[in-house]
Amino acid sequence: MSSSALLVVDDILACPNCSSSLVDLVDVLGCSNGHRFDVAREGYINLLATNRRGSRTPGDSLDMLQARRTFLELGHYQPVANALIAMVGRLADPARPLVDLGCGEGWYTEQLATHRATSSTWGLDVAKQAVAMASRRPGVLGVVASARDLPFQPGSFGAAVSVFAPRWVEPFAAVADRDALFVGVGPGEQHLNELASLIYDDVRPHDTVAFDDESRVSRAATERITFSLDLSPETGLRELFLMTPYYWQTSAERQAQVMQLDALSVTIDIELVAARVY
Repeated sequence: MSSSALLVVDDILACPNCSSSLVDLVDVLGCSNGHRFDVAREGYINLLATNRRGSRTPGDSLDMLQARRTFLELGHYQPVANALIAMVGRLADPARPLVDLGCGEGWYTEQLATHRATSSTWGLDVAKQAVAMASRRPGVLGVVASARDLPFQPGSFGAAVSVFAPRWVEPFAAVADRDALFVGVGPGEQHLNELASLIYDDVRPHDTVAFDDESRVSRAATERITFSLDLSPETGLRELFLMTPYYWQTSAERQAQVMQLDALSVTIDIELVAARVY
């Protein structure tokens, strides 16, 4: 099956210009109003509306994405992925498609796809280079788009996850089944405090994981995962720093200080919150 045919197998993609269904036109997707979208070599489709770009290269930089891939492939966050897979497996309909909103380079998306062989798994991100990386992973269908403006038909998904990404309820509700599952994953209060203390003079606890409109959701489950990591340059210390906002929010002097560390023990504190969207 061609990449373009694979992308329309669920008949859920919508034209970002007119909201009509997209159909396969052989390596191109198109709608009845004549709008056409090329399928990239990696198999993804770019449906990012022009007014959602924000910049010429929206989303995470290639350096951040590559650092995240290197760090995650070391397996340090596997307990988090396992908890996410278990929560989705327990609460979501396995026969309905799932979308990873803000999928990044696709590490979590691929693992979810592996455990959801009976339905499709979509990775969506505003960064084209992130979706290109995610689409190379087995089982991941990639779409470049904003999570605020999802290019899907109503009733397309039974579940969504958002891992260290915004949790916007209304856009997902517009393309989801009623009572669809939405799982948000984000930092707990003490997450990476040791790293933060090297960057900021005043370290404050992270806010608890929440959805942008709590009136549209009903909480179904919560879980908190905490453990310590002893890191060195050989085991992902620099990549961890590079993949976080801390690197990009600090001075060059403090960047250099952290990058020259021989070792650092950090607290991993991550919250998972599952909710029904209505």
